[in-house]
Amino acid sequence: MKYIRHIFKEIGYGISDFLRRLCGSLSEDTRLIVIISMLLIFVVGNLYFTISTIYNWGHADGKKTIPEVQHIEGVDIIKSGVERDTINLQEYYEKE
Repeated sequence: MKYIRHIFKEIGYGISDFLRRLCGSLSEDTRLIVIISMLLIFVVGNLYFTISTIYNWGHADGKKTIPEVQHIEGVDIIKSGVERDTINLQEYYEKE
């Protein structure tokens, strides 16, 4: 378990170093533009998914995708002449 944690920590350190090298080469103005543009893209995406989910919540199209609840059917078991369970097992061996 400790070995797996160590691997994940090393992967995290590698990703952190890569991002620091990538972002360290950007100027302060470029870094600010990248952060603001990513923030706007994620906010617009979040609002789109939230509003579309609320809009489609009560429509008939959304209700068609919900499957109907069905009863569980029993399993067909072919019965042999001997039922082999823990109670009848001793009787089965006594007959032989």
